[in-house]
Amino acid sequence: MNFITVTLEGNQIVADGLRLTVPEGTLKVLREKGYDGKKLIFGIRPEDINTEPAFLETFPDSVVHATISVSELLGSESHLYCQVGDSEFIARVDARDYSETGEGIDLGFDLNKAHFFDFETEKTVY
Repeated sequence: MNFITVTLEGNQIVADGLRLTVPEGTLKVLREKGYDGKKLIFGIRPEDINTEPAFLETFPDSVVHATISVSELLGSESHLYCQVGDSEFIARVDARDYSETGEGIDLGFDLNKAHFFDFETEKTVY
């Protein structure tokens, strides 16, 4: 699982170079628990980060432009080690979406599958 320290600002989670819109249901829970304007740990699995054009077009507020640090071709899939600002994460994508180290790539985060943890206690929030 990828873990990124973020701050909830309005309806978005924000980190250096990363700004993603949180789904309404998740946002409601985070606000009810008092996390508006506070730090959280955002967790997302590599397989929940997409390169599919249909996903990128459907959810433009969940897309970031990343730089690939390492690209690992593993048969039918690729692991892309990516960087956005200070945030590093791994995306598991179809081998057809293989990209070279140093290239830029648009990645869509499926925030309906995201996990959120308290920054201080690391306990599950959502």
